[in-house]
Amino acid sequence: MVELNRRVALQREVLYVVVFCLFSLFSSPLRGEGRIKRFDVVELGVSHVKWVYLKFDAEISNIDHGTSDIQIEKTKVGSIARVRSLVPRFDETHVTFITKDGDVHTFHLHYELAPSITAARIRGSVIEPDDVVVPMRIELSDDRTSHITFPQKVVDMSVGCDSAIVDRVPETDNMVMAKCYPYDKSLFQETSLTIITEDKELYTFDVVYNRVPSVLNFSVDNADRVGAIFSSISVNETESRILGESVIEKGAQISRGVMEGKMVFALQSIFIKGDVVMFHLAVANNSQIDYDVDFIKCYITNRKNIKKQAMQREEIPPLYEYVRNGKREFVNSKGTYHVVLFYKRFTIPDKHDLFFEIFEKNGGRHLQFSITNRDLLNAKVLK
Repeated sequence: MVELNRRVALQREVLYVVVFCLFSLFSSPLRGEGRIKRFDVVELGVSHVKWVYLKFDAEISNIDHGTSDIQIEKTKVGSIARVRSLVPRFDETHVTFITKDGDVHTFHLHYELAPSITAARIRGSVIEPDDVVVPMRIELSDDRTSHITFPQKVVDMSVGCDSAIVDRVPETDNMVMAKCYPYDKSLFQETSLTIITEDKELYTFDVVYNRVPSVLNFSVDNADRVGAIFSSISVNETESRILGESVIEKGAQISRGVMEGKMVFALQSIFIKGDVVMFHLAVANNSQIDYDVDFIKCYITNRKNIKKQAMQREEIPPLYEYVRNGKREFVNSKGTYHVVLFYKRFTIPDKHDLFFEIFEKNGGRHLQFSITNRDLLNAKVLK
């Protein structure tokens, strides 16, 4: 009897093991599905008139998409890419980005003429509202150029289609100029303008047409406090204003100039700081008629046969002009006008002189004088 009970107990244990194994077999994923990691897909609308910018947390190592109707570009910032449609409509498709931190980001692309998102930071399977860069709306004209100042150096820029054009302002790193492309206005399509700065910030704009924009020149994120960042010299616009006022405060250091028709046009000082040379020019009006300043220009030419070489003058426009009391263009009767011209440091070739000229707007009081390389080499260091 005892032996029989043992056999029954053993059979029960075997039965329990078999049942447990069968239950485990049928309740577990089949064919190793538990090993597969599924990546979520992000829905994204793209257009043929606006770029959509995607900013990842790490540099992009690979991009894959399945149709030639989509254009995808890596920008000059390795962690930011842009995507748009090449056609007004396309079959829905997917694009996958692999970043160097090992993350995989897949997007399901569909067509939207006006995408709800034109720039966003990508951190997961959902684009949160805080990750979306809200575009600013600007007006551009086809016959007037707009200028936009940014707080940092511009490293990448684009427009969504040929409705508009954009380029960097010469000799600056943080200013761009933009305008609408001159063609039939009835064909104009609202487009996008996107700027990436050195600190990897994205600035995106919705561009609309206006023959006379309400605002022509503007800055973003308090960029006016910095002013222009010059690519050729080591000071920005704000620093140049401070230096300009300091130079004027130093007063007259040299005496070079011309006096004609109760007007005096003179160079009062030359200062150097780092790679910058500054010329302090003053205009004194001793007449009873205000002097309306049209422009001041500076050029280098051979001191012989000056009149014959008028067409061969090498004009050198200043990188920056500091005018005391702002952009006042009138030299009042018995008044004085002070301006400091900023250049990247240079010298004057042998047998050549540096000429300064000032022109009166709608008037005949035109003044000119020159300095030599010896005058330039005697420049003082601004401390």
